[in-house]
Amino acid sequence: MTVSAKPPEGAGGWRRLAAAVLSARRCTGLARPALPPADLVSLAVADSLTGLADRRRFDENLATQWRGCRSP
Repeated sequence: MTVSAKPPEGAGGWRRLAAAVLSARRCTGLARPALPPADLVSLAVADSLTGLADRRRFDENLATQWRGCRSP
């Protein structure tokens, strides 16, 4: 297997790369355990080191506040 710093080329390049990574994880026993959806949401909206809200949460809150200010 060769390792390159360049992103994969072609339409399915990223899919092939993801499949290769998953295959390597399975072979080495490094596959991630499945997480319940609630845990995935918390991982998606908070920084794992600090626990602070990340950019996605900021954008969601900004849009909510903006709509609240704009409505009569």
